[in-house]
Amino acid sequence: MKYAFKAAIVSAAVAVAGFSLPAVAAPTPVFTVDTGLFGYVTPDFSSNFINGSASTLVKLNANQINQTGVGYTQFTSFQGVGAADSGLALGNSQGYAMWAEFTYTLALASGTYAAPNSTYTVTALSFNLYGETSNGVANNSVFTAADNTNAASGTVVHSADTVLLGSGVSVQGVSSLNALAGTSLNATMNFALTAAGKTFFIDPVPFYDLAFSSFTNTTNGFVVNTATGQAAINNASGGVDFNRVPEPTSVALLGLGLVALAASRRRRNAK
Repeated sequence: MKYAFKAAIVSAAVAVAGFSLPAVAAPTPVFTVDTGLFGYVTPDFSSNFINGSASTLVKLNANQINQTGVGYTQFTSFQGVGAADSGLALGNSQGYAMWAEFTYTLALASGTYAAPNSTYTVTALSFNLYGETSNGVANNSVFTAADNTNAASGTVVHSADTVLLGSGVSVQGVSSLNALAGTSLNATMNFALTAAGKTFFIDPVPFYDLAFSSFTNTTNGFVVNTATGQAAINNASGGVDFNRVPEPTSVALLGLGLVALAASRRRRNAK
C-alpha cells in the first residue's frame, strides 16, 4: 500500500503540470548510514527499509468520527546489504537504539466507528526520529507500552544522550480495522534531517524529503476499553522507507517529453 502512496505523490505532481502518468513500480531508493554518531564503529552500510514494532494509545472521541493516537516505533533492523551488522539494538544491549515518536488524528471514512471493517483518513500526523547509545547502562530512555487503562501510556522518557535525528508531518494517510479487528496505518510524510541526523544518514545529499510508513497488527494487538474510551495497539509490525518529491523542473521536462511523444505518434498515424 505504501507504494500506491508513492505513485499518488508522483501522479499528483505531474497532474499539476497538466499531465498524467500510469503507476509504475520502481525499486525502493537506497540510503547510507554511518553509525559513528552513537559511538558504534562499523563500516558504513546501505539500506532501503527500516523495520520496527509500534505501540499506540488511541483515544476515541464521543462524536464517533475522530480518533487521536499517540505512540512510538522502536526500530529493530535495517534491510539491505551490510545492514545485518548495523548494531541497531533495543534496551540495554550493545549498540544503539533508534525510534520514532508520533501523534496523529483520524476521521471515520467508512463503516461503523471503532468497529471491524471501518476505514479512516489520517487528518494529521507528526513524528520525531530519535537515537541514542545503548551500551548496557541504566539511564537509557524508558518506553511505556500503550495501556487502555493508562492515559499517559504509549510514551517515551528520554535519557540524557537522546539525539533528535529528524522530523516530519503527514502529506496523506489511511487507517483501517479489518473483519478480524486487525489494524493498519499507512502514511506519506514530509521528512527533514537535523544537523545530527545528516551525520547518521549520510547519503544521498540532500537526503530524501519523503518518508513512507506502513504498520499492521493482529486481532490480539487491538484492545478497546469502553470504560476509558481508549484502545491500545501493541506489537504492530512494519517500517519506514524514503523517497524524494519530484522537482518541478523534472516534472515539466517529463511533461514536454510526453507531449513530444504524443505528437510523434499522431504524425505516424497520419501517414
